[in-house]
Amino acid sequence: MRGQGVGGQLIDRAISYIEAKKISKIGLHSYLSTRSLYEKFGFLENALFVRYVGKAEAGCSVAKRLRLNCLNEVAKFDRDRFGADRTRLLELLYRDYPDLCFVVEHHGRVSGYIFAKGSQSGYEIGPWVCNHETYQFAEALLEATLNKMKGKTVEVTVPEENRRADQVLTESGFSSVGKVAEMFRGGVLRRRLDSIFAVGGLEKG
Repeated sequence: MRGQGVGGQLIDRAISYIEAKKISKIGLHSYLSTRSLYEKFGFLENALFVRYVGKAEAGCSVAKRLRLNCLNEVAKFDRDRFGADRTRLLELLYRDYPDLCFVVEHHGRVSGYIFAKGSQSGYEIGPWVCNHETYQFAEALLEATLNKMKGKTVEVTVPEENRRADQVLTESGFSSVGKVAEMFRGGVLRRRLDSIFAVGGLEKG
């Protein structure tokens, strides 16, 4: 059905539904070749994200498995960096993949966390968030997650401007496989992209 206007109708319906819920800001990730479609509906490109793929290798890590009683603190840490309350999303990811959620603390406070999802056929890492000033913990978080995925294919979506994320992933054997554009309609969330090492996936942000 491509080229027959179905995609545009779906986008228009989705926008109407969201705006009826009194939500003003709408975001998405687009492959570079399809940006013009979303521009017709008022979406503007905000940033580029890089997709990485690699094979999980085992390593040692100081990151700890996230416990349920720490989830609210992680959600607050996330909110300060993503510019929105994503508690519900984090709760769902933790519920479905508790063994793939890790956290690091520095001086008794959350300094970074990482979530992942997937199965034996493949995994996706994200969200993966770490204080820029203690970025060395980002590697520990990644290692803790990869330990659970030995030998499996892993995907990660990273803000292009976060060069430290690129460095950590490259050193861990990951390769860039393409880029996507983040686009917003109705305004942009104020985020700290230097602290965001990976989003939750193209469908979650």
